[in-house]
Amino acid sequence: MIQVSVIVCCYNGRSRLRPTIEHLLAQRTNVTWELVFVDNASTDGSAEFVRNLWNEKFSNAQLHIVREDRPGLVYARECGVGVAQGEYIIFCDDDNWLRDDYVQMAFELMERMPKVGVLGGQSVLAPGTEKPEWWGEQQGNYAVGRQLSHSGNANGRGFIYGAGMVTRTLLARRVFDARFPFLLTGRQGDKCLSGEDGEYCTRIRMMGYDLYYSENLFYWHDVSASRLNKENLRRLLDSFDAGELIGEKYAYALQYQQQGTLQRIAWLLGRVIKYLLSSPKSKKRKKELLEFHLCMMGLCRQDEDFDVIKGFVLYVKDLKLSLAN
Repeated sequence: MIQVSVIVCCYNGRSRLRPTIEHLLAQRTNVTWELVFVDNASTDGSAEFVRNLWNEKFSNAQLHIVREDRPGLVYARECGVGVAQGEYIIFCDDDNWLRDDYVQMAFELMERMPKVGVLGGQSVLAPGTEKPEWWGEQQGNYAVGRQLSHSGNANGRGFIYGAGMVTRTLLARRVFDARFPFLLTGRQGDKCLSGEDGEYCTRIRMMGYDLYYSENLFYWHDVSASRLNKENLRRLLDSFDAGELIGEKYAYALQYQQQGTLQRIAWLLGRVIKYLLSSPKSKKRKKELLEFHLCMMGLCRQDEDFDVIKGFVLYVKDLKLSLAN
């Protein structure tokens, strides 16, 4: 029986894979685990490189290599989740170096906390990487640093880094239900909507599970020098801004689940007032959020995001009812 599945998704990452795989090979654990390597439309021989390195170094863990031809991290993770055999999943990016106790500690923490649906750790920049002058303020945008000041519940933060994220396989399969495709899919051609980690975490919370941060879970993040410049940072921040509106809709949908009818009406009135008093610059955004609010209450036409988000809310409601009976 496999207890933990480590999913590594890779697009043309052969040049950075060796330390990632070697840190996995060095795991000290009595847990039965597997590596699921998702070759995400690579053309550089990444999969063959991993197979050869795995066989050369030898590991008691099983290696499964699968291919996903749809480019994008969300699709690659969906593919990996679909074949994972473990009870728990660790999403390890192809530039994450997990400390040698990561698999063991992740398993033990999840076993002790059955209401935790997503668990995250802390990271530092890989040794030898030159930090730009703006790094201290922006490192969180690269999934580096402490996610909270100390270990504990992270629901108030709203999300956990996808890098090094630990989750439950059963929940992951529900999150990636094909009827409710992710709205935040990262880069798709010229369009980039970042925030898929937040979308995943919000869906987990909609199912009634918590987010948790442990400072004892530790990994290094090998951010390439080509990403550590102001132009790349600007594109990264723009992608987060582009996905922010969808994130706000998810946040409302989560609160909608937790409120009674009177609270929903009061909140609707507050949103109407905010829209009426908003500046011309923000009026379009406020209007779209107001329309989404009305849609959730069944008082307005559907917007293009509504089907997915409201559909997932209803799916979770039906799921909880079926589990209760």
